[in-house]
Amino acid sequence: MVVIVTFVITAVCFAVIYNARKIWVINQDRRKGIYPPQDNATLFDVRHLIMEGKVDLAVRLYREIFGVNQHEAEKAVNELQRSVFENN
Repeated sequence: MVVIVTFVITAVCFAVIYNARKIWVINQDRRKGIYPPQDNATLFDVRHLIMEGKVDLAVRLYREIFGVNQHEAEKAVNELQRSVFENN
């Protein structure tokens, strides 16, 4: 029983730290001007993140803008990434 409780507490702590780090990274990128302000993002910002090599942030921003799930956002960002680099 003690092992299970310890495992659950460890898992919860890991999840909290992981999510806090993601929030910290986005706030840092907002301060640097890489990630757009809340409720002010456009598809152009997603494209800019792709061109900067920050595909993971582009997926997250795409999800924020369009309210889609992770799989749909990854698929859309990958298609956008192909079109961006085909044109350059």
